[in-house]
Amino acid sequence: MSNSKRKRAFIPVRTIPLADEEMPNFCKNLKEELLREYKNKLGLQLRLTKDIHSLIDEKLKYLEGDNQNNQKQKNQSQCLSIAHAKISRGALIESFTILDEMIGQALHHYQLRNLKRIDKEIRNWQEIEDGLNGCLNGLKTTNEFKSCRSLMQSYRTLRHQFAHNPVGVFSFTAKKENFESFLIGLKGIKLGTPYHVCIDGKAGVFICYNIESDEFLIEFFDESVKFYSMLLEILLPTDTEKALK
Repeated sequence: MSNSKRKRAFIPVRTIPLADEEMPNFCKNLKEELLREYKNKLGLQLRLTKDIHSLIDEKLKYLEGDNQNNQKQKNQSQCLSIAHAKISRGALIESFTILDEMIGQALHHYQLRNLKRIDKEIRNWQEIEDGLNGCLNGLKTTNEFKSCRSLMQSYRTLRHQFAHNPVGVFSFTAKKENFESFLIGLKGIKLGTPYHVCIDGKAGVFICYNIESDEFLIEFFDESVKFYSMLLEILLPTDTEKALK
């Protein structure tokens, strides 16, 4: 087994003394604090992304308005246009890192407070999805939550595509037909014609795309906040009996 597979994921978690759990509305306040922290972190990421896009647009306008329309300026304009796509890709990757960090905090508190595990018994997962599967097993989940989680899994696949493929290309096996349907309905990304190709000896799909706006980032913000809020209610219910099947 490789070192990467043996390596455990450690996520810094701010805990609250267990004695404080006797305080009125403790669980409610804890959930509100975690949700507020996620909204603040994600909101900052979106604001920074918007500001960087604005700076690029200002430079593009300057180049377009310059009478000396030489080849160097054309190359600069082309590079800046590509930068827009790279900034949007990077923003989604970073946003998902924030979401995983906050899910890790929720799973930590669930083990600490609901399962009554001591610190050395609390588990950290290399893959957050494995942690969700393990902790949600046996807990009540609504169809709305399942649908929202499925959407987050599609965004996770998008995150992997952005991280591992060249700019402007989606490439995935034919088994991931649901992901292609997700892409078709995604706002802000224009798809080209899909081509059937061979990927690692398996049937696959190759699609070129252009990022036209950050609408998909805004949708991720809204849907991930909704997902995280529902997750907190499942893992840290005010009445622990509500968590039982």
